Amino acid sequence: KLIKSFLLFVICYLLFGNSPVFGVDRPHYVTFTNPVRGPERGYSPVQTHLDLPIYQYQLAKENNFPVDWLLRFDAVSDATISGYFKTITATDSSQMVGAFLEVTPNMAAAAGVEYPAGDHWSLANRIFLSGFSQPDRLRLIDTYMNLFYEKFGYYLQFVGAWHLDAFSLEYLSSHYSVITAIVCDE
Repeated sequence: KLIKSFLLFVICYLLFGNSPVFGVDRPHYVTFTNPVRGPERGYSPVQTHLDLPIYQYQLAKENNFPVDWLLRFDAVSDATISGYFKTITATDSSQMVGAFLEVTPNMAAAAGVEYPAGDHWSLANRIFLSGFSQPDRLRLIDTYMNLFYEKFGYYLQFVGAWHLDAFSLEYLSSHYSVITAIVCDE
């Protein structure tokens, strides 16, 4: 009986296993997504916070690549950085700006939320929204979105972070019409 079952399996596999797949040919997309941090928690004596994004944009433009730029709160707060991205998104429709939802001390302070003490800025309870209570997450998100709206004149449609929790995503979707979330890291 075991041999008959095995032979039946082999025959079915040979008849149907290698058959061509009939389906819809759909377009394929590659999206370049670059997180951009501002001056908080990082300084280089040899380059500005815009040097790398300017270079990346130059390469993207030369090669006709669309880029999604994720701006952290301190990048949106910085007039030079936000001005640069406001200009390129206004003049180049292949470039889009979204939120890099990495919580920083200044973002927490602007939201009236206590930033957890600690030695390392990259600890999950300090940079992920999920490291904060749900009411604090709402304040952090509202603070970011209000600043973004103030600088760009619209609410963004996509967000990215190292980690995004379901509660925050539902709020972003239902209150700000965010339609895309990107999990990204370095």
